[in-house]
Amino acid sequence: MGLMIAVVVIMLVFALKTMSAVRAFVAGESDWSKGQKDSLSALQNYLITKDVKFYRIYLERIDVPLGDQRARLEMEKRHMNPKIAADGLIRGKVHPDDIPEVIKFYRRFHQEQHLVQAVKAWRKGDVYIDEMESLGKEIYNKYRQSGEYSPKEFNVILERISDLNDNFTAVETEFSKKIGAASRWLENVILWLLVTSVILIQGSVVLLTFSFSSSLTRALKQFNFVTTEVGKGNFSEYVEVNSKDELGQLANSINEMIVNLRYQIHERIHAEESETKMKRLANSMPQIVFVLDANGECQFYNARWWTFIGMTPQDPKTVKFTDYIHPDDKPLVMHNCREALSEHRTYTGEYRLRDRKGNYRWYLERCVPLLDIDGKVVQWFGTATDIHDLKFAREELQKAVNIRDEFLSVASHELKTPLTSLKLQFQLRKRYIDKGEIARFTPEKIHSMTMDDEMQLNHLVRLVDDMLDVSRLRTGKFNLQPSKFNMTLMLNEVLNRFTPQIQETGSEVSLDAPSELVGNWDRFRLEQVFTNLLTNAMKYGNNKPISVRLIEEDNRVKLMVTDQGRGIAPKDVERIFEQFERAIAYHEVSGLGLGLYITRQIVIAHNGSINVSSEIGKGTTFTVVLPMV
Repeated sequence: MGLMIAVVVIMLVFALKTMSAVRAFVAGESDWSKGQKDSLSALQNYLITKDVKFYRIYLERIDVPLGDQRARLEMEKRHMNPKIAADGLIRGKVHPDDIPEVIKFYRRFHQEQHLVQAVKAWRKGDVYIDEMESLGKEIYNKYRQSGEYSPKEFNVILERISDLNDNFTAVETEFSKKIGAASRWLENVILWLLVTSVILIQGSVVLLTFSFSSSLTRALKQFNFVTTEVGKGNFSEYVEVNSKDELGQLANSINEMIVNLRYQIHERIHAEESETKMKRLANSMPQIVFVLDANGECQFYNARWWTFIGMTPQDPKTVKFTDYIHPDDKPLVMHNCREALSEHRTYTGEYRLRDRKGNYRWYLERCVPLLDIDGKVVQWFGTATDIHDLKFAREELQKAVNIRDEFLSVASHELKTPLTSLKLQFQLRKRYIDKGEIARFTPEKIHSMTMDDEMQLNHLVRLVDDMLDVSRLRTGKFNLQPSKFNMTLMLNEVLNRFTPQIQETGSEVSLDAPSELVGNWDRFRLEQVFTNLLTNAMKYGNNKPISVRLIEEDNRVKLMVTDQGRGIAPKDVERIFEQFERAIAYHEVSGLGLGLYITRQIVIAHNGSINVSSEIGKGTTFTVVLPMV
């Protein structure tokens, strides 16, 4: 029986590995086809654009069919070099784990008629691959020598690429059909082998079962008699052991059980005394202590539990511990407890418990199984420790760490952008100077480069200023320096300074304000507020008109900045004023996500307020209200 099962297992393993190899072979055919198509597409793009990146893509893609070709040629040799074949398959994108089975599959079945036909179709592609490789080198050499194709030559080369594509399509179609036929043939052979083996084993099982049933019946009658006597309290009867097989082992187990029952009766008295001592100790502990039976039903709670829920001690079976777990935590706790019970392992978990006042506090539970000498669970001992204050302290610490990590990630990304631009500009100028190409630095070019440098430096200054402001806010060193000034004049100055950026976005900014509106505020900080609101409107305004209004009303000043951009979802209205937050993903626009946070803090420091009204797709209005002081 064991031999037959071993044969079936071996056949099953052989079948699985063979089917895995077929799967990898079919997947390789797909990569082979895709590699040819992609390389032709890249070569065509290189011919048209002369962009060398397409030539690199072409080399990378054609390496797949070239690798497959090299592997096939090596596997067809009588004395194959496995390393060369494996290297070729890796180039052909075959997974390294599948390579040994693919090689065995090819070597083992390469003379089977279906696979012979598939490989024959595969070989047809070699000619076209060689032609494509030669054509790629020809185009590359032509362009590398600064050559140009005439329109006629260009069309000829383009036609050759198209012909290669058509030829490859025919080869790929034939190859796919042949390899599919080979796969189906192999599946049928393996299926019939497995079915035959299963039928043989089933017949053997029937014969063995019939011969075993008679001896089993006699043994079961004796087992029934002895266990019935034990159930009546008679421990003098034993099962006769006549063999060393499973029945003999069962007989020994029953005899051992009878001996253990005698011992347990003696130990029960001692256990009751120990339980009394345990309850006294548990009642003196500050943690909640409980004891469960083997099935998880509560047998004991200590005094701390009854005090926690505000009840007098009573039968623990009438009070369910799980009824006091927070509804959000209960499903996970119950799932993990059931797993621990079924696997006889220690359970540890955190959850919230409701106290006598209806408040929830976080507790850490640890429940340990008590096993008998046979490894069976007798009881479960558990404790629940109050970790409420510790948990919130830990969460605040983790929140601070997360904010730090997020800040470092965003800051490094944003700082790198202007620095990279400045570095590239510097390298470009240095290369011109080294080559003596001073004529490239025309007054217009120098002015353009200076403007670009100034823009990047201003970007860096704004990022650093934002980071410094956040630091000042956190340390309480953010102070105002109020002075009397004309806010209308300040708004006009900011708009004039941003004229190049406004023109670059294609937006138009209109200002509706009295000719003079004087107040006692911190000019630098309010200029920062307006700058943040204006740059936000330019970022998210979809290059549409932006309006700025300044009015005096009820001894207060209102500054309103309105764009006609994408708008802000209602759920994001409050979130955008937090640190490192935006209404859209950070990679869509630049910045640290601190502007509106700093803006709100500045407005609050002036005893003012800021709010936003927005509608998706129609625009956003930020309104700053400041007292006249």
